[in-house]
Amino acid sequence: MATALAVALFLALQGAAVGSPAVAAEAVHVVRMGETLTGIGARLGISPKKLAEWNRLADMNRIYSGQRLRLTAPARAPTRATAPAQARERAATQTAAVARTVNREALSSAAPAKLVALTFNGGPEPLLTSAIAKALEAAGVRGSFFLQADRAETYAALVRRLAAAGHEIDSYGWDEPPQATAKGGSPRVSEAAGAAAALRRVSGQPVSFYRPGGHYPGETDRHAAEGAGQTLALWANVVGRPRAVAADAKARLYDGVVLALDGTDPATVESLPALLNELRKNGYRPATLVEVMRRGAP
Repeated sequence: MATALAVALFLALQGAAVGSPAVAAEAVHVVRMGETLTGIGARLGISPKKLAEWNRLADMNRIYSGQRLRLTAPARAPTRATAPAQARERAATQTAAVARTVNREALSSAAPAKLVALTFNGGPEPLLTSAIAKALEAAGVRGSFFLQADRAETYAALVRRLAAAGHEIDSYGWDEPPQATAKGGSPRVSEAAGAAAALRRVSGQPVSFYRPGGHYPGETDRHAAEGAGQTLALWANVVGRPRAVAADAKARLYDGVVLALDGTDPATVESLPALLNELRKNGYRPATLVEVMRRGAP
């Protein structure tokens, strides 16, 4: 059930899949992880400047996952005769929406924190993974660990400690992929499904995302993830060592960003506290990938 929820949330954020209908058939584009306004415009045959103008974007380089971009020019301003009636209608609609929100969830007097998906690729490595977990515990935050299934089985106790601490366990495939056992089936699907099953057994929690290690992911990996009941997490808005990210945090980070850090690099351990401190100073709250997806879903 949790995996199905994560998939639904991911698809809601990602918008139309490969093979989506023509632009003329859709009025809105939902921004996907890692997309840019220039890339969206080039793919849909629309000037990025027009997209920025139609959506009142002050900064063409700052869009976020889940944002709904209109693909047509807005309607002309209403005449003076109809403006008051339309204003009253909008006010009534907004009042009803606020009432539904109040009934659905408690309101906080503080503004919601800007979320950052903190993900670590590879391992587990006993010393490095434990040190990363210790740094996260000291900061009081959680992250998503993309682990290799065979290494997770070898260091099962460490993986269970990560899960018990509230960290998300996701799949980074295998360090040494086993031979496919399903006769006539796809080896890639068999590998992904086997890795997910092994990680579930070890961690005792659902495995929602698959980010294959060792090669650049493609369409075959997407089918493999779907065949294993997972979502392909090939994206990362920011990839690099924590020290470099921290040094350029204001320029590179924004609400909903996904950080991909090397969980097997000693430099990650050394500079992670500085990154966590920089995130806190700039009003960001590190979170798991599922948590960022859930908050960003419409």
